Amino acid sequence: MEALKQRGNALYAQKKYDEAIQAYDEALASLPVAARKAGSEDDKVRRGMASSGARMGGCRTESV
Repeated sequence: MEALKQRGNALYAQKKYDEAIQAYDEALASLPVAARKAGSEDDKVRRGMASSGARMGGCRTESV
C-alpha cells in the first residue's frame, strides 16, 4: 500500500492527475476494510485523491 501511495504522490507532483488517482485507488483497494478510518493511511490517500480530482477540475464522488 505504501508503495502505491508514494507512486500516486510522485505522479501528482508530475501533474499526472489521472494516473495519480489510479495509483491512489489501487492503494485503497489493498487496505483491509477495518483499516479504513479517519486519520489512517486510507484517509491520507483519500486526501491525495481529492486533491488530484480538484486539480483536474472535477470531483470524484464514487465510493472506493
